Amino acid sequence: MNEDLTAVFLACSSSRFFSLLSSIKNEWTLDQQKSLCEATWSHQITRLFPRNVLVSQQSLRRFVDMMENRRIEVDDEIYEALTRLMKQKSSSTDFCTYFVKGKAVTVESRMSIVESGTTGLHCWPAAKQFATFALENSATFEHRSVVELGSGSGFTGIIVTLFCNPRKYVFTDHSKPVLELIERNLQINECNSTSSVTLLDWSAQSLPPEIEETEPEVVVACDVVFDESVIPVLCRLLVSLINRFKCKTFVLSTVRHEATLVAFEEALTDLEMKFKKQEICGSNEPPFFIDSNHKFILHEIIE
Repeated sequence: MNEDLTAVFLACSSSRFFSLLSSIKNEWTLDQQKSLCEATWSHQITRLFPRNVLVSQQSLRRFVDMMENRRIEVDDEIYEALTRLMKQKSSSTDFCTYFVKGKAVTVESRMSIVESGTTGLHCWPAAKQFATFALENSATFEHRSVVELGSGSGFTGIIVTLFCNPRKYVFTDHSKPVLELIERNLQINECNSTSSVTLLDWSAQSLPPEIEETEPEVVVACDVVFDESVIPVLCRLLVSLINRFKCKTFVLSTVRHEATLVAFEEALTDLEMKFKKQEICGSNEPPFFIDSNHKFILHEIIE
């Protein structure tokens, strides 16, 4: 059971964590509390790559309240962990760790949806959903060169790089802070050998040399269709890449506003691009614990 709690806790799924915790019928002896603490708040991965301070404080405080409400003596290690957390300065930095095929994959991100003028520092559910798709369809990426548009924290590309054996993976974004975040996450997961990071302005007249030299066979984009204003320039870039490199192209979007996705499909049609689409629901199961309320659309654009 502690292994399940560790996976959920490190994956930053707070609601799932407390649902699982509440279902445990332990008497919560001091030894059981100590074991829980070592599996979560004091886990060796947590010490190296700590969860967000505020989230950790809240979750530990909630456990202490649960014990006190049941009139159960709280282990000293629990109080020590809470005291240690209370002394730390709060920030928006968070580390998510997922156990994929027996390997721990850790990604730094921001709790804030918008920071430094970009949404790219936050790890969005669509990135996790496409990672699920990639793991289930690894042959699509194996021994192929891949370019990702709007790579965000780099989560999707790290999963593809580590588990799908691409020949080359190019992470792109228009924001330097986002590119610096991706670089850090690549270092954490030791997957730099086949990966590179480059600045990409979707409206630029030419492609960066890194993409030209890579000659992408697959293009990936996650949660980039969130604002109708970006659709024309995005679609022109996609069409340019497809026409030039004959690449497979996948765009996965979280369903927020139907009108935005309709506008995206209309823009592709206007540019004489065909596409297939698939509706997907999130799965609140390992390894990524995606909220089942999230709905996604995966577009595969056909030349």
